[in-house]
Amino acid sequence: MVETCKLNAIEPHAYLTQTLQAIVNAHKQSQIADLLPWNYAAKVSSAHRLQITFAAWTNSMRR
Repeated sequence: MVETCKLNAIEPHAYLTQTLQAIVNAHKQSQIADLLPWNYAAKVSSAHRLQITFAAWTNSMRR
């Protein structure tokens, strides 16, 4: 798993933490593919893009 994370440019500790939390919080078995590293990477990158967009927006509002 760690090497797969590295191949997908994911920080392994963050991935494993989030994945284990999802399992503990009753992630649906029918959506298990969502927990695969490459799908996690897509989710994280889109969330990161939202953070960057929001930061840019708040900075523009301050001017």
